Amino acid sequence: MAGLTDTEPVEYRLYRSSVRANPPVPGCIVVVSVEFDGPDQQRQRRWVDTVFDAMAGETEPHPGRISAHFHVSTDSTRVLNYAEWTDEQAHRNALEKSNQGTVGSSPGWQRVLDFPGVRSSGFRRYHLLRSLSVAPSTEPS
Repeated sequence: MAGLTDTEPVEYRLYRSSVRANPPVPGCIVVVSVEFDGPDQQRQRRWVDTVFDAMAGETEPHPGRISAHFHVSTDSTRVLNYAEWTDEQAHRNALEKSNQGTVGSSPGWQRVLDFPGVRSSGFRRYHLLRSLSVAPSTEPS
């Protein structure tokens, strides 16, 4: 098929997550991918930590943001964020409100944008049609 490339799968490991209290059911999944200009495990983690600092600096976090699960590639060249939002419009509104292509407007986001060694970054939105979860156990442990 035209436009498809045969690439090797990339292995990731969860590094950090953030989930808001009493989260609603997500209606939109946003997968953010970041690629660095070479392998550097510490740089991957510093970038994620910089994003967490920016999120913590928000005086009014966007109400549509539900969670963010940051994964680092085992080859130390990429980061993938699996983010849950209430719906697509909430994500669009967050980007528009920041006026800088980020989901927040605290000063920390400029450090994310200026982070050294980022080769490329982008995101894709997905509509969540169905999800599964494990019911809490009622049996004593």
